[in-house]
Amino acid sequence: MPGKYYSDELDITYNLDVENNNLILKLRETSNTLIAYSIDNFGWGRRKLEFIKNREKKTTGFVLQEGIVKNMRFEKISERYNGEGKKQDLTPTKRRNR
Repeated sequence: MPGKYYSDELDITYNLDVENNNLILKLRETSNTLIAYSIDNFGWGRRKLEFIKNREKKTTGFVLQEGIVKNMRFEKISERYNGEGKKQDLTPTKRRNR
């Protein structure tokens, strides 16, 4: 899931990274720790992200929901790698109730 995700509708790129086993969404100078609701569903505040996967189970993007904004699609445009050159992955270890 870590990587860069682009919305052509908004012309904006979100960066997702893993820090201390948490998925972090970064936009410019702002960063938000995402809460894992399930393996493919994360959120923060009123925002929800649902990751989209292809037939090979590889993440290809996500859909953003926030209030009246529904199905805002972001396409994955690059992978993120940790400092050792290994691809990072994040599996939720906690599930929080909404």
